[in-house]
Amino acid sequence: MSKFLRSILVACAVSPSYAAQGCDVSLTEQYHDCVRIVDSLRPDKGGQARVFAVDGSEFTAGQARWLQGQLHKVAQACARGDQAQAAQLLAEAQELLKSHHRAS
Repeated sequence: MSKFLRSILVACAVSPSYAAQGCDVSLTEQYHDCVRIVDSLRPDKGGQARVFAVDGSEFTAGQARWLQGQLHKVAQACARGDQAQAAQLLAEAQELLKSHHRAS
């Protein structure tokens, strides 16, 4: 199998639509709620100081990258069937999201 094809298969295996398959419905819903917000963060430039989420929350580019990494780890934990680890990682991401949430 070519490296390119393997890369595509790995990407599909941990893509957000499949990511929480190994976890229960409640955790999967919470995961997808977080993905919606985190995916709206676009820390495109290296020196970018602030990025904004779809809900108006403000984060540093570093925080946005950390959140993306956390959700990737959640997806991997669910894929392994490790719901306890996935729940812990998701709770850490949710804590940061809630601390930055703007009340409307």
